[in-house]
Amino acid sequence: MSSLSPNSNWLTGTLPATRGCGRCFDVVCAFAGLLLLGPLLLLIALLILLFDGRPVLFRQERVGRRGKPFLVWKFRTMRTQAPGSKGPLITAACDPRITKLGRWLRRLKLDELPQLYNVLRGQMSVIGPRPEVKKYVHLEDPSWRLVLSVRPGLTDLATLAYVDEEETLAVYEDPEVEYRETILPRKLALNVQYLRLRSRHTDLRLVVLTILYVLHLRRRGQDWIDKFLPMEQLT
Repeated sequence: MSSLSPNSNWLTGTLPATRGCGRCFDVVCAFAGLLLLGPLLLLIALLILLFDGRPVLFRQERVGRRGKPFLVWKFRTMRTQAPGSKGPLITAACDPRITKLGRWLRRLKLDELPQLYNVLRGQMSVIGPRPEVKKYVHLEDPSWRLVLSVRPGLTDLATLAYVDEEETLAVYEDPEVEYRETILPRKLALNVQYLRLRSRHTDLRLVVLTILYVLHLRRRGQDWIDKFLPMEQLT
């Protein structure tokens, strides 16, 4: 896998001097997460084997820091496809490819837990813009170049703002068009706003907010998210 643009002039100089919690924080969180959540990870793997069969894990190429592609890992939540066949890159809540167990895992965001391994390897951070597939990344856009100047993350401001993204896309006839033309530009704007305001304090708050959202206590965090970039500014 080669970088999208190995000679790119990445916009690291436009970011604040404080870069967030840093690599040490990522390693500690990833190691602790894998250790503490080990029994849960094993249980999920066994349930997938029992109800849906092999493979347990799903991997997909995403664009990482400085445009370098890497494989992101998830628990498999969809039915296996025939070799050579390709489905839509965007998933809506009504997608028939999602298994019954997979629907539950996706709703609780448990399918993302294997990405702690990506964090441990240094391919991702705990907090940072979510990695995107190559199809939707446009390096000629300065906003994308700014976003790709940092490691992608497990969670970020845009992820929390669009925590119900799959349900939102389900009402559209063509979810991919809605994602590409409406949701993705808004998420990109949120990521840029986050990066310009990034600090250790901000990252720690996003960790807490992510936990609240997973526990369905999102109302407590929504007002704070709106302070970064009200949705009316993105239309």
